[in-house]
Amino acid sequence: MKTLSNFEKIAKKNKRKNTLRNILLSTILVLGILFATYMGLNYLTSRNGENIRDSYVLESEIAYPNISYSTWGYNATSQFTGNFYSDRFKDIDGIIVPFEPFEVSYSLRLLGGGNSSAGTMLGDDNHSKYTRGSSYKVPIFYNVNYDYNSKDSYVKVTQDIALTSEMSGQAVEMAITFDKGYTLEEIMEMIPDNLKINWYWIGTTSKYDTSTIQLSDTFGMTHNEEATMTYQQAKEWEKAAREATKKDKNPDLSKIDIGAPDSVDALTGLQNSYTIFQGYAKEALEKDYLGSTYGGADGSELDTKKDIKAYLKNNSDPKTAKFAGVILTGRAENFKQLENASWIYASNIGQSVEIQPYHHLEK
Repeated sequence: MKTLSNFEKIAKKNKRKNTLRNILLSTILVLGILFATYMGLNYLTSRNGENIRDSYVLESEIAYPNISYSTWGYNATSQFTGNFYSDRFKDIDGIIVPFEPFEVSYSLRLLGGGNSSAGTMLGDDNHSKYTRGSSYKVPIFYNVNYDYNSKDSYVKVTQDIALTSEMSGQAVEMAITFDKGYTLEEIMEMIPDNLKINWYWIGTTSKYDTSTIQLSDTFGMTHNEEATMTYQQAKEWEKAAREATKKDKNPDLSKIDIGAPDSVDALTGLQNSYTIFQGYAKEALEKDYLGSTYGGADGSELDTKKDIKAYLKNNSDPKTAKFAGVILTGRAENFKQLENASWIYASNIGQSVEIQPYHHLEK
């Protein structure tokens, strides 16, 4: 009987041990699952924030006329939510003026609330466009393929160059819509030396009224006469730089030679810039960052993905690629010489700034 009693005690003791062990293992398993779930959700949130950043940085290379960014970052609002933000500005003949910041929320979903302050609205009897946040005036490009005199159109084409005679002492931003497409070389010859070209608009192959589309869907390239590398060369340089950094934490990147010259003439620099625009536009298409659609009362439609694909197909050579307009900046009085230019279909003022004694204009 004593032996049987000992067996019962041992059995009970082992049962308690097994129960405790099972509880411990279950607790560890549950904590492990919770930790893995937490880390997974945290990773997903972080990745969604990074995706927003990547798409914004890439789209900034091919859209947002004369809008640049100085900073970007994240503001976490909770463990699994946050805001991606970017401070932005405009260049008016060398004068830096503020513009609406970019801000998009992210969470476990890729996109949350949009950047409503940078949305635009028509004003001044539909002759102007303003941002919804701070009411910054936005220059308008018009589609020469759209009939602005039709009954369906509530927007009228403007000729704002005539207004600059009343803006003495100011530096002005102006969107110029051409009567047809022109090459980079032709545009260089058309624009007076005392006006600065800031940005080139590629236009649209559609018949949709482009005066109402968002800034993120207005595509073009920044003026850069000093681009010594093509898109392909720039990618080769970046790859070489990454490999050099892996071997040495402080490599001398100036020694990387991918065959690009130290300097180029203005036209070659612009043509190189165009290849960079092409490359980034193709990247944006491949990553499915583009795809806004618009529809007008007259039945016209604009699909940004199809539109930019068509443009790239029809303008593969930087030497013959044509643009539908430009953003010019300069002293108000310097625009007077363009008032009767036959190649101007429309002109529309964007932001303007009073020239101060401390400002140093580039033109």
